[in-house]
Amino acid sequence: MKMKNNKHSFEVRNIRDGIQEVSLNIKQLYSDEMERRQLDERLVKFLAIDQLHSKIFSLRGDSLVYLTEHIVPEKNDLRPPLLMLFGNPAPQSVESEMYFASHSNGSEHRIWRVLREVGFISFEHDANNTTERNRLRKRALYELTYHSPFRIGLAVFYSMPSPSSGQWSGVAGLRRLFWSEGFPRIA
Repeated sequence: MKMKNNKHSFEVRNIRDGIQEVSLNIKQLYSDEMERRQLDERLVKFLAIDQLHSKIFSLRGDSLVYLTEHIVPEKNDLRPPLLMLFGNPAPQSVESEMYFASHSNGSEHRIWRVLREVGFISFEHDANNTTERNRLRKRALYELTYHSPFRIGLAVFYSMPSPSSGQWSGVAGLRRLFWSEGFPRIA
């Protein structure tokens, strides 16, 4: 799937299950030369703060290209569909190719424990190894082989990853990066 939106200067394409590549045309987004220079200065700082950014982001001419996550299975069953919409992904989740991949120490992210405890979703097969756990969960989400009253999809409102802590963290970090002029244009 390839999706283009000239009005908002972006292009999205699926590159493998759960991972999309987004190309954001910065020149179209910031046509004012001074605004563009200021964005470029902030972008240099943003890209330097997380070692994973070099794997997720690249500058190609006037475009900022980055990877994001999106798990919305095409498979269907009798359960009512539910799309869980989050703010934006963390770089480690994108690199691991699974939402809420783990905490920085490798332990299970707390959201999965909470969702399991309230009976929202649990996985039949799980693993202690973070990589294997993420692989099994992603496969279960696509194949609908988890326990839940819902058929679950996971998506983000802002596709651009940002760290989970520090000056550039979360949606607030994206707002700081794009400022009030550009931030609404990336939604």
